[in-house]
Amino acid sequence: ALKRLPRLPFLFYFFLYFLAGSGPLFGGCQVFDDSLGHVRVDLASPFLLGSDLRVYCHINKCGSSIMANNMHFSVMKGPPDKPENITCETTSPSPWVECRWRAGRDTHVVTSYKVSLSSENGTWNWTSEADNVVLPKAKLDVNRRYRLVVSADNRFGRSRSDPFMGLPSPAVLPQSPHITQVYFGNSSTLAAVLRWGTPEDLSQLSASVRLRPANSSSWEVREATRLSQDEVRVDGLEPLVDYQFQIRMCTTGTSKCSKWSSEVMSRSPGKGPTQPLRVWRILSNHKSSSLQTVSVLWKAPPPETFSGQVEHYKIDLGRGPAVREVICATSLCRFPLQVPSDLAALAVSVVTTYGTSPPAIVPLSLSGTHPTRGYPTANGSAMLVSWELTRPRVPGSEELYYVLEWTSVPAGHRELGWMQVSMDQNNATITARRPPSWPTQDNSVIHFCIHFCLFLLMFFK
Repeated sequence: ALKRLPRLPFLFYFFLYFLAGSGPLFGGCQVFDDSLGHVRVDLASPFLLGSDLRVYCHINKCGSSIMANNMHFSVMKGPPDKPENITCETTSPSPWVECRWRAGRDTHVVTSYKVSLSSENGTWNWTSEADNVVLPKAKLDVNRRYRLVVSADNRFGRSRSDPFMGLPSPAVLPQSPHITQVYFGNSSTLAAVLRWGTPEDLSQLSASVRLRPANSSSWEVREATRLSQDEVRVDGLEPLVDYQFQIRMCTTGTSKCSKWSSEVMSRSPGKGPTQPLRVWRILSNHKSSSLQTVSVLWKAPPPETFSGQVEHYKIDLGRGPAVREVICATSLCRFPLQVPSDLAALAVSVVTTYGTSPPAIVPLSLSGTHPTRGYPTANGSAMLVSWELTRPRVPGSEELYYVLEWTSVPAGHRELGWMQVSMDQNNATITARRPPSWPTQDNSVIHFCIHFCLFLLMFFK
């Protein structure tokens, strides 16, 4: 234990914690900064537990250092823990048997191990600095039983394991596979496909996969989908991450598993948009025999659904090279263009750094309005619009979705709004947007008028 420092104008409490081990500690000058001063500890290198050290207290106000009394540390000393849980394993073609054991607590000093293997024909000894040793199969006779003992030694003593009676028939494990290819697919969830090679019979083995980001020290075992005998898919990955992958094989009957393969690192790609844009159109009242004017409206994809940046949008008329590339940096986009009068539909998609969204179909045929009812909310800031789900079927058409379109007229400010609504939904809420010039006090009342129509969009095949 440390002795209390002398009382000073400013007191510093300095605690050192040493693990319950023994032996030399390599130390140096430790400085603890503080606005009032600092404490310095001078350690010899190496520093032997049980010896003295000097602690200096420096007070900024006084500008001087005061040496405290020498402090003495005492630590219980002892031999290493007894090696336990000895297991021995091998693979069919390997000329070696690997035996492992649990070493116990860390003594913080050099610990060596001696492995003795004996039978009625003699004793063989091996040494190791780790908690495992490899034994040559050539030394083992399948018709004999062996006695294996592990001794652990450090400067303070020796511990011996209980005898392990076994060998020469250790657990035979599958050989460790090696990953030959990693590639990524951009489906609804980012997935990696791993392909591997092994001389084992794959029909009797199952595969396990673990992974980790390159900047992480902990592995995560993931459930994998077996695609073929030598391919698995791991779903739910994050975009633009350097992943490290390992794979191992386990027998289906006895659940004996190989060692993990060598790790393979691969960077996941950026995620492209996987859902069509939300789109709408406004048809002009003026239509000639050959052309009509259409204002195409769409909403930008949510940022969390893709990686990188939006590069541009594509409007495809579906006829030859008639594709327009449109730049729009806002969340609501509108683009007028002239199209052939007999054009039934066009498509809009977004092009991002890492991919293009599926095309969103915009039918250009006239859509009949659907009967609706509107009810203002209690505070008058929104309107609930509802409708019946029953509707007549139109032969030769494919129903896509509803579009609720409205025009709000707050204080002379006219604004067009719209939203897509799925076919199984029979209501939606229109929220009034406060114009910038309006007061923002909590007790102000919003007065507005909303004109709305519900359209059922159908695509005629």
